[in-house]
Amino acid sequence: MYLVDFYMPVFHRVLLIVQQAEQYSDTLRETVKTMLVKAQDNALMHGYDKQDIDDAHFAVLVWVDEVIFECWI
Repeated sequence: MYLVDFYMPVFHRVLLIVQQAEQYSDTLRETVKTMLVKAQDNALMHGYDKQDIDDAHFAVLVWVDEVIFECWI
């Protein structure tokens, strides 16, 4: 399993949010946050290096921010 595989649910959820023009609520934000933490935890349990996980996490956060920001423009 690749590190990116742990983040696939996050990618899927964010793309659904955008496609369905879902309102950005605190609940939705918490859902995505929970999914991100779960991805980190799963990667740690599978033996990935903490620095690699942190780097991947940062990249995914930047992507999420960019995708959602683009929807507001």
